[in-house]
Formats: sequence, C-alpha cells, structure tokens
Amino acid sequence: MVRVDADTIKAYVNSCPHRGTQLAAGCGRFEGRSITCPYHGWAWHLDGRIASVPGREQFSAETLRDENLRLKECRVGRWAGFVFINMDADAPPLEDAIGVETRYLDPLAIDRMGVLWHKQTVLPINWKGASDAFIESYHLLPTHPEYGAFGTDPFAFVYHQDPGGHSYYSVPIDNVSTKTGGDEREEFYRYVSYNIDEIGAMYTERDRHIASRIRHREIPEGSSVAAEYAVELQKYAAEVGIPLPTPEPEVFDHTGFNFIFPHLMFLPTIGNALCYRGRPNGMDPDSTIWDVWSLTIFPEDVEPPPHEILHVDWRDPKQVGRVLSQDFKNMERVGIGIQNRAFEGLRLNMAQEMGILNVHREIDRYVKT
Repeated sequence: MVRVDADTIKAYVNSCPHRGTQLAAGCGRFEGRSITCPYHGWAWHLDGRIASVPGREQFSAETLRDENLRLKECRVGRWAGFVFINMDADAPPLEDAIGVETRYLDPLAIDRMGVLWHKQTVLPINWKGASDAFIESYHLLPTHPEYGAFGTDPFAFVYHQDPGGHSYYSVPIDNVSTKTGGDEREEFYRYVSYNIDEIGAMYTERDRHIASRIRHREIPEGSSVAAEYAVELQKYAAEVGIPLPTPEPEVFDHTGFNFIFPHLMFLPTIGNALCYRGRPNGMDPDSTIWDVWSLTIFPEDVEPPPHEILHVDWRDPKQVGRVLSQDFKNMERVGIGIQNRAFEGLRLNMAQEMGILNVHREIDRYVKT
C-alpha cells in the first residue's frame, strides 16, 4: 500500500510480474519514490506504471507491453482515517458495505481522532474466535468483575444485528445500568480512572480531571452524573481547543460497542475510542494478529505523537493492561477447548450472543459463494 500523493492511496498485489518476487515488506518509504524489485531491478512509479526494466531489449516486445506490466491493483476505500483493501474488483463500494454500521460512529467524529498508542500482539487462537470474545458482553461480570463493582449491568444492554455481519450493543439512555447504591459521582470517577489505569483507552487523563470536577458537586434535579460530565467536557474542550463533536442524545443508543464486519471494533466515548482489529496470522489457523488502538481527539494546536506499533506479550498484564489480560487468558483456553473432539459446537445466548451468529452467517455466505 502506497501514498501516491497527498490525496491518493493505492494498494498493489505484492508480487513482481517478472518472476513473482515479493516487492515490499514491513513499513517505510520507497527510496526515490520508486518501487524496485530487489531481485532483478525492475522498477515502477508509485502510481503502478512500469518505470524501467534492465536489459529490456533482450525481451520480446510482446512479453514487455507496458499495459501488461502495471502493478495489479486492489480496491481501496477510506473511512475515518482507516484504509480498507479489497481484492475483489467487483465488490461494492466501501460506503455501501460498512455504512449501515458507521452511521452510528460518524456523529462521534472518529475521523478527528489521532492515535494515542497502538499495540499489537499475537494470540494463540483462530481470528474468528478472538473476535467473538468482544462481540458480546455476556462474559463481562465473570471475566471483569471489577465492572460489576462500578454498577455495570450487561443484562441492561440492548443488542442489534445489522445486514452484512455488522452488529452493535449499547445501554439506551432510558435503560441505564443498575447502580450499586453508592455515590454515583464517586462511582463514575472510579469507573473513568479504572479504564485509564487498566486499559489506557476510552478515557484519557483529561477525562479523569473532568470527572474530578463533578466528584463533589451537587447534581441538579433532573440531571445525572453522565449529563454533567458531558457539559463539563464540552466546556473544557472549548477552553483548550479540542474540536469535540456534539452528538444528539439518541446517538448513544447505538454506540456502546460497534462491530464492523469482518474484523474492526470500536468502543467510543465523547472524544475517545478503544479500537480492535483481528486478522489471520499467515496460514496458521490457530494464531491471530491482534491490534489495539487508543484513539483520542487532540487539541487543534497539538500534533499526535509519532505513530509506532508497540509489540507486546499478551500474557503480561503490565504490557496489555489488566482488562485485556483478562480477555486474552480466556482466548487461550478457548483456543485449546474448541479443538477437543468432544466439543460439539456453540450454544449461544439468544439475547447477548446473536452478534456472533450474525458474523458467522456472513462468513458462511462468503465461503459458499
């Protein structure tokens, strides 16, 4: 994948049309803006046109027709700073494929978010099994009991399945989670702090600061801790120049967790998001490359930090955080258990796990066609 110019991104099949050599590996820049085969020195412009062939006169004219030497392109689509690649020339446009789900994320201005950090690890499980772990919240209380202490009630969540394998679940405004009976201001502050300390995403230090502002404040009649937090957040953003969105209240009925088929996931808040991506690790069916991003909207006069991928060990809570460590430990056991010959298949909760059924039906549809 290359940036041809400031506005153009292209993706090519990574194979030299001469003898099939891999043209590129890893990330970086092509010296002299030329894609050069390391084997025999054939070279292409970044837009895919052939630039030079050493000893061209020794080939037949039919073998080296320029129109046949262009690098083979893949379909490229862009949304919210992400680049999507599709090797099917007849696939529908990206916006048609994912628009049913991104309509709930667009009002939260994912496109304005920059990368606070990006971690990558390799999990010992099939990529579909890894994704399944996040498409439902049925696991929340047994796996993450700390959230129960904050009053999070996954049985209050509402689940939706969309065409194309997409899904989302959330807590509608009129169906808030059961509280613990303690001071809701203190509970909210501890909830925000826990996510900062044990995930490092969905909330940032500015959110902890804002949550502390309302920690000892009287909540007006008819308002709520969440509503007061949103007001203070917008005030703070205006003070420091953070271009936060101002979504309508009903937007939050759809954005607790959003799964974009086949492998992109978001847990957004106002101004931040936790993002996951899972994909096969080469040809190993029991290994997954798992990416985690902490995204945030930076002040307009602040440049995001230089992007780097932090390669981490999923087994180390200090590297991945307590919450993800809890999830990853489950995946190790699932990866082993589903291969037991006595295992007969999934038995799914008809309320909280239908997103899993939805995505696997879509995968089956692709496989059958």
